[in-house]
Amino acid sequence: MICSFLSWNVRVLGKVEKLRALCQVISSSRANVVFMQESNMERIKPWVKNRLHKCNLGEIATAPSTGASGGLISLWDPNCFKLEKKIVMDKMIGLIGIIVQRNLKVGLINIYALNDIREKRDFFEQLSCVIESLAVPILVGRDFNSVLRARRESGLLKIKHQ
Repeated sequence: MICSFLSWNVRVLGKVEKLRALCQVISSSRANVVFMQESNMERIKPWVKNRLHKCNLGEIATAPSTGASGGLISLWDPNCFKLEKKIVMDKMIGLIGIIVQRNLKVGLINIYALNDIREKRDFFEQLSCVIESLAVPILVGRDFNSVLRARRESGLLKIKHQ
């Protein structure tokens, strides 16, 4: 089984129609690992969790939103990725395990970073420490809420994202 990955900023997850559409996208993409950012849920309600399990991925890890922003959900198929360790932090879910087909130990990290510059700096330092401590190849699904560079060309503002 070849593992495929999907990372998506779902921008508020809590309506039946949106969950149904999300499961359809996951199914049609044939993703085995799904990272969702900005669920805007402090706690995943049981009916939402049940609906997500119907996406046929089997395993789930969540990190709560802070107030009205953030919230992470990671889903994966245990036939593709075997979890060994889970790290759940305020704006990050780290999954350490084995990509079954390759027998390769990896880290899968789902990230949602806030817009506040000071918080972002601290967050990136924390993220660097986590990545360095894992000492395995890392795949990151993310919403960094960052702009690498903004410049004007021909009267238009062009933004290059990280």
